[in-house]
Amino acid sequence: MIRNLRALSKTPRGLLLIGFCIREAFSFWTGHPYDLEVWLRNGFFVSQGANPYSAYMAPVPGLSFAYLSDRLAGVGYLPLWPLIVASLYRIYSILPGISRFGFYFLLKQPPIIGDVVLVLSRPPGVGTQGRSRPSRFEILDVVPLCHPHLRDLGSV
Repeated sequence: MIRNLRALSKTPRGLLLIGFCIREAFSFWTGHPYDLEVWLRNGFFVSQGANPYSAYMAPVPGLSFAYLSDRLAGVGYLPLWPLIVASLYRIYSILPGISRFGFYFLLKQPPIIGDVVLVLSRPPGVGTQGRSRPSRFEILDVVPLCHPHLRDLGSV
């Protein structure tokens, strides 16, 4: 197993895969609690037809954090984000036997996918160019997926 990881760490694509696996492994319990709470309340209430910009959202039974029992105002995200989290809540609600951590995992998928797309969309001139090992600039492309602080900031 260690040899396979070492072989993966020698290519940019392997580093990307390792970083993606790290992000996915910790995605359901990382992130800022307030932001995650706003996202899950937005998902619940927007999926019920509420306006995310005018409603003070009450805690969601079974999903909200215990210490955030106050009513939260909907934060002014662009209209697409409340629709995305509402669709993720709908997916969560139809899946049988999934815990609240499954919903937290679903909430983290759009930012993680966005970070992966950002790393993959680097200019085509940046590549190994015949070298078997990645250059330091190629490794820097993958750092946002592997570095713990940058990973947490990107997934909030």
